[in-house]
Amino acid sequence: MGPPIFFSVEGVDDLGREYLDGGGAFGTDPDGRFTEGSLSLEPGPAPAARSLTLTLMLTCGDTQSTHQLEMPL
Repeated sequence: MGPPIFFSVEGVDDLGREYLDGGGAFGTDPDGRFTEGSLSLEPGPAPAARSLTLTLMLTCGDTQSTHQLEMPL
């Protein structure tokens, strides 16, 4: 089995409001293949927001990657 993978997420909506990683995922399942739990952002989206751009950051040992995606709300 390789090094652990760390995953974090941040976001910004179309109004410029920022959202931070609220945590929630931890450890691995008994087979060591998946993270248990779920990830969340804080605070909840503003009622007037129409889209959210997520920045996903993955770290595995010395390797790090960043990915962005936009999703409608």
